[in-house]
Amino acid sequence: LYHVQASNTFPYRVCSGQQESGSVCISSRGNDGEITFRDWHPVGAIEYGYVAPDPLHPDIVFGAGTNEVSKFHWSTGQVQNVTPIPLRTGKYRVDRTQPILFSPVDPHVPYYAANVLFKTTDGGNTWQIISPDLARPNPGIPASLGELAAKDPKAAKKRGVIYSLGPSFKDVNTLWAGTDDGLIWVTHDGGKDWKNVTPPEITPWSKVTQIVASHFDDESAYASVSRFRIDDLKPYIYRTHDGGKTWQLITQGLPENAPVNTVREDPVRRGLLFAGTETDVWVSFDDGEQWQSLQLNLPHTSMRDLWIHSNDLIVATHGRSFWILDDLSPLRQASKAVAQSGAFLFKPQAAYRVRRNTNTDTPLPPGEPAGKNPPDGAILDYYLGHA
Repeated sequence: LYHVQASNTFPYRVCSGQQESGSVCISSRGNDGEITFRDWHPVGAIEYGYVAPDPLHPDIVFGAGTNEVSKFHWSTGQVQNVTPIPLRTGKYRVDRTQPILFSPVDPHVPYYAANVLFKTTDGGNTWQIISPDLARPNPGIPASLGELAAKDPKAAKKRGVIYSLGPSFKDVNTLWAGTDDGLIWVTHDGGKDWKNVTPPEITPWSKVTQIVASHFDDESAYASVSRFRIDDLKPYIYRTHDGGKTWQLITQGLPENAPVNTVREDPVRRGLLFAGTETDVWVSFDDGEQWQSLQLNLPHTSMRDLWIHSNDLIVATHGRSFWILDDLSPLRQASKAVAQSGAFLFKPQAAYRVRRNTNTDTPLPPGEPAGKNPPDGAILDYYLGHA
């Protein structure tokens, strides 16, 4: 699985592009007591890419694969090709995992990224280009290629694309973009003018694996960067609170040998961050100043993306499926005062009353692969201090 997003439904659908297996959306709760293949369905997007459920229309799911944008309709099962016409000419560059994201401010507007950024306001019928080519003009040849570069006469050609996109949660005209050759850009006028705000230490062949705008102000953003292609396995997460004028490296506590694939900011508690690396999931309660493990029962594998849906944290992994951490309420309320108290009852999230469907067909065999449903009813978390 690559990048993950979720639908605005109950139960919500978790969606992603897959390696070699097309795309998928799967229900976060099965109606038969568990999550089975009955709750899993391909949604028309070409493998590898993003899958973006339409926030206003539960029937529609957009997908972005290699050089193609798709639109899947649940009610009919049909897939519509809504690829931007300029993209079909071969004039623009794409990678396998091109972003497609809806604006959190205006959910009528999805964006699709190649080496330029596309925008549509009519459901993909027409697209407009709202950026120049944002990739590096001369990326050079990474030293890690060694003698192999001599075998490719086009080794030094320009080939970068927009690899990550962070639409603002405050202003529809603000967009952050990161490229797979180490550049970070921001626009505050809907794409008319773009400013290069790349931290000076980010060199060519660094990949901006994820960039996210802050939920709390329009000047803050977070970016994860991977440099494994140039034999640098260190973690890199950057933070800005002044619109990209200055960036701080925030990696204290992260292991030195696991590149970072994604970073996400909690929409409720300011300063609560989550990160996914090549081996683990991490959490920070102080805006990235210090990180600690949130691995729990997760397998140690490549954590490709994170997504926060309401009160749940969703992980998309390479080779080990989706995982969901139910109910972030305790993490949003945790503090030193709570840790020092004798006892503390966390305020629970809103609970749904659900009833299992008892009129199902013959039960599946016990050995059939299945996922667990989230707990039924209200979850009550509490903390007891030491006596």
